[in-house]
Amino acid sequence: MGRVARAGGEEHPGEDNTVFDCKVLSRAQAVFSFVNGKVYLKDTGSRNGSYINTFRLSKPFQESEETVVYSQDVVRFGTQVKDQTKVVKEKCILAKLRIIAPCGAELSTRPTTDRFIKPSSGIENQETIKHEGALESSDKEKETIAHLEKESNRKQHEINNLKENIGRLTVREE
Repeated sequence: MGRVARAGGEEHPGEDNTVFDCKVLSRAQAVFSFVNGKVYLKDTGSRNGSYINTFRLSKPFQESEETVVYSQDVVRFGTQVKDQTKVVKEKCILAKLRIIAPCGAELSTRPTTDRFIKPSSGIENQETIKHEGALESSDKEKETIAHLEKESNRKQHEINNLKENIGRLTVREE
């Protein structure tokens, strides 16, 4: 599918690539691939890391294994650099994925039992960095995203309630 990289030399940011004018990225940051109906992300040995839902894929300068990414995952490339006064000097790249299969259907979201999921890792709690030149979402898309985020929060609340109820039942049985 494509590689994530820092702009330089012959490579320039565009609407049809994942090249960014961003100093915290490596020239070869990561690679997305599509195999057997699944999308994978692999860090190619970057200095500042590639992340899925706040989990770093590998140590600095080490390649990661290919890891499946799902719709609604939050990916981050690089780490923000702050000065001594905590002012951000260099921003990372942050995106919430919406993966559409060739048939037009959105791919599934990450299973709640997966090791790369965190209950409160939603993009709404993180700074959103826009790719230069990215197209603005239409009002309909923004409404859909807002609805999906609201539904996701409601589902997370239900899961938390179920966990509490299971805990109460376990205490009563003892």
